[in-house]
Amino acid sequence: MLMFIACVKHPDNSQSYDDVWRLLNNTLLSVCNQQDTDFHVIVVCDKELPLFHHKELINRYTDFIEVDFPSHHESVLNNFERLGNLSPPLADASWWLRWNENDFADGKPDGFFHIANVFLNMGTKLLIGMLAAEKYTPDYIAIFDGDDYIGNDISAYANSHPGENGWTMAHGYKLAGNRVAPMYEKNSFCGTGNIISCPLLTKFIGEDVSEKSTQNELFKKVDSEFLMTLANHKKIKPYFKKRGFPLLEFPTRSVLYQVSHVESSEHAMMILRGKSTQRFKQTRKYGRIKHLTAPLAGYFNVLRYNHQKVFCVGFYKTGTTSLELLLQDMGYQVASPYKNWDTALVEMLEKDDLSELKRLTELFDAFQDAPWFLLYKEFDQWYPGSKFILTIRDSHSWWKSFLNCFEQTYRPLFKYIFGFDNPAGHEELFIERFEKHNRKILKYFKNRPNDLLLIDISEDNALSKISDFLDRTTSYSKIPHANAALRIPSTNRKKRKVKTFRKIKDIIKTVRNTLLFKMKNSSFKAPIIVGGSKASGAELILSILSSHPSIHAVRGLKLEYPGYHPRSLGARRAFAPNSRSPQKASPIDLRYLKKTFIQEKIAQETQRWAGANRLNIIIYQELLNYYGKDLRILNVVRDGRDVVVEDDIKIMARHAVPCDRWVYDVKEGMKFEDHPQVLTIRYEDIIRNHERTIRKIAEFIGEEDIAPLLHYPKKAQMIEPHYWIGKWRQPQYADRIEQLLQTPGAQECLQHYGYIK
Repeated sequence: MLMFIACVKHPDNSQSYDDVWRLLNNTLLSVCNQQDTDFHVIVVCDKELPLFHHKELINRYTDFIEVDFPSHHESVLNNFERLGNLSPPLADASWWLRWNENDFADGKPDGFFHIANVFLNMGTKLLIGMLAAEKYTPDYIAIFDGDDYIGNDISAYANSHPGENGWTMAHGYKLAGNRVAPMYEKNSFCGTGNIISCPLLTKFIGEDVSEKSTQNELFKKVDSEFLMTLANHKKIKPYFKKRGFPLLEFPTRSVLYQVSHVESSEHAMMILRGKSTQRFKQTRKYGRIKHLTAPLAGYFNVLRYNHQKVFCVGFYKTGTTSLELLLQDMGYQVASPYKNWDTALVEMLEKDDLSELKRLTELFDAFQDAPWFLLYKEFDQWYPGSKFILTIRDSHSWWKSFLNCFEQTYRPLFKYIFGFDNPAGHEELFIERFEKHNRKILKYFKNRPNDLLLIDISEDNALSKISDFLDRTTSYSKIPHANAALRIPSTNRKKRKVKTFRKIKDIIKTVRNTLLFKMKNSSFKAPIIVGGSKASGAELILSILSSHPSIHAVRGLKLEYPGYHPRSLGARRAFAPNSRSPQKASPIDLRYLKKTFIQEKIAQETQRWAGANRLNIIIYQELLNYYGKDLRILNVVRDGRDVVVEDDIKIMARHAVPCDRWVYDVKEGMKFEDHPQVLTIRYEDIIRNHERTIRKIAEFIGEEDIAPLLHYPKKAQMIEPHYWIGKWRQPQYADRIEQLLQTPGAQECLQHYGYIK
């Protein structure tokens, strides 16, 4: 059993204790939506307030414990120094490595006073929670802050890995408004999600205290360094490691860390420093800053921000994805398509069972694509006062775009809407249904011009119409293109570029890297190509290679061909006759590669580059033909049962890899098992037999200096989280695993790599 424990700041130390409780309420909804229900929650607070929403669910799993602890005061610090045994003393700078020394210098006492009180209040309240948890005899205790969000599979992971000391949350996201940034910190990147063995904690807490103990009793009877460590998440991992109980890294990005809201202690600390509270930088190591996607909102159960909902009720291919980008920029949390390829959705619609869809709508405040455009009447009844946007376009133009996108697509929802599951050969019927949908919506809202906006997003004034209709501003100067490479408002890019010093810096960097590239390009060794089925760990291998100074990693390597996987919906364009270049032409997009080398900093020691692409595995032969005998290919294989249960990172309720695609990719890799320039690696060996596998890779690629690879992620150019090994064993995936096992060739592939006997 997993026990989640949180503490709440004192009412006297809050800007608004009601707002603190609202943040906690949202967090508890996230915590209590675990897939594995073998968990419980304890919240320690000075004053319990009524919940604002989802009371029944939260109260089912949560105990609220009130304590009578003092608010921030100098006497608290004095009592801790007097009764405890902390060495060095509390004011020593070594305890406050996250902050600058001058935060606590003479003349600036506010910083030390504030954060020291925060730590002591948190540490003692967490101790009370841990002592109260003993009656449930949990296996693990997970600490969380009352303003963050956690993934819905944390309890499932912890409960399926008994006997460990615990995990620290090294990977996760920062959330500011509706934008997220991937993060990594080797010890712990925030105070939420650190999981520790309950028997291990018991050794350090001792037996002379109970959940009824006063704060001063805890100061006196519990080791002071341990108490401080509970509140300082960056100290937890080194504390237990020093005492012979090393903690592991939690493998996935399973925490959403909210920053910059006024009730955050970190926010208060930045204010005391006189610094910006928007600590939100983009870095190539961790990935792009982006809007909070619908799958992430669903995974973390992040409630919507806006009271008024917006429903985009235009059909597919009418600019709804571009509208989604605009709405995200305006601050809306937008739901993406949901189960529109799944027979389960059609069954729900035919039975008029919309309960699942209605529950999902609580998480979002704007909606686009299927099935949402079908439910305008229901949305109008469920959420009075909402806004509706009908995107339109010329019928014949719509048909050409729709057919081009879906000609080889067969969806049950198409049959529900149009009468056929595929559009080919049914132009008149599909156009008639498209036009009928638009007429029905216009008729439904004919006397409500303030509730419905009819818009063609290709119009010159489309952006201003939408802004006026929603009474929202945007940083875009025109409707954004749905396939823009960088989903950053163009006006923001222009504003950054007009800064003279930045322009000069960019020019110097480009010239420097161009010269370096020209000098080094002719001396580069043949590259290292990393391939394998999607969601098999190729990017993790690439990130490990990126820690070696002689290897430059290319994230998002682009190919000249193919553009689509043979098992994808766009395969007809990828593998049409004569679509491939001649045998000696480069399968890699060399223009993109050159641009990447020029724009990025290349170390002087760099001797070769390495790149990964989800389609590499189907062009191994072309790569070997082009680069010759010095090319090295790392073919990554992962247990197909784990691969096919991974969720799509862009679309809700869809798996990332179809069963037949995994089989196809594995069989493609098997063709090259005996090739001297191809090394096949099991993903599980990278995790479980790390050093031995790394040595094998280093020997294969000809790198004698293995130390940088073994010290990953130190000095890595990119850092990736791990996958969860054995995730497929969760009961909710039983049908999916059966589907894989029934796929022709799947059991043969699983047996070949030792995943089943």
